[in-house]
Amino acid sequence: MLQRDSARYQKLRRSVETFPVLPALRTGGYAPAFFERRANEKDSQLARNAVSDARSDLKEDPTRDNFALLRNARDNVKQADARRDANTFDLLGSSANGAGRFAGVFRKKASQTKLDSGYRSLRLAQQEYAKNPTEINRMNVQLANLYIDATLQEDDGNTNEITGTIAGLNANAKALNTILFWKNFQDESNLWLRYDRLARKILIAQQKADAKDKASSTDEQDSVSNRMLGMSMYGSQFESGPSRGGQ
Repeated sequence: MLQRDSARYQKLRRSVETFPVLPALRTGGYAPAFFERRANEKDSQLARNAVSDARSDLKEDPTRDNFALLRNARDNVKQADARRDANTFDLLGSSANGAGRFAGVFRKKASQTKLDSGYRSLRLAQQEYAKNPTEINRMNVQLANLYIDATLQEDDGNTNEITGTIAGLNANAKALNTILFWKNFQDESNLWLRYDRLARKILIAQQKADAKDKASSTDEQDSVSNRMLGMSMYGSQFESGPSRGGQ
């Protein structure tokens, strides 16, 4: 999953920055940032494609839900671009006196945009559950809340990164700050794991519900077909049953 993979990349990058004892990990900068930037470039293109699809859906069906989905798609583009820019600064340098100290600012921008999308999706899920309080819709509300909780951990981690790299903390304070944003991203990773599990549970439940609806629809169609066939062969008596006189 993209969110959990991203959190893992962030933890790896911070490990290298905190314990810079592996010079072989440098590839014009830190290797994790190099590959993460490549991934974010792809994510940006995919997000732009999703905007085109969402725009078409809104044109065909101009509902409030589709408008919100279009806004989320646009936010995903902003996120990917901000993360790509953060990786660019990662590659330019990681010391407190180098350009790398500005990377956290762009990550913070991305996580704030991600939160906006999360709260928007939560409102949609809550509205759908209010209209149709099914178990699947209840789980969708829970899923949206997990998304927000994980993103809040990411956002806090980005705040701690900015504090640690720009504020000029002393050695002890910087070590404490490192522990804090490490914990943020560990908690975030755990929350994305829970998100993945719940998303799979919802998918399975939805597949079962769809199969049940399809079976019910097929049974109903078969029943209608049988009645029509019976009426064509036996007339109206097929529907009304044998008369009392014939019993």
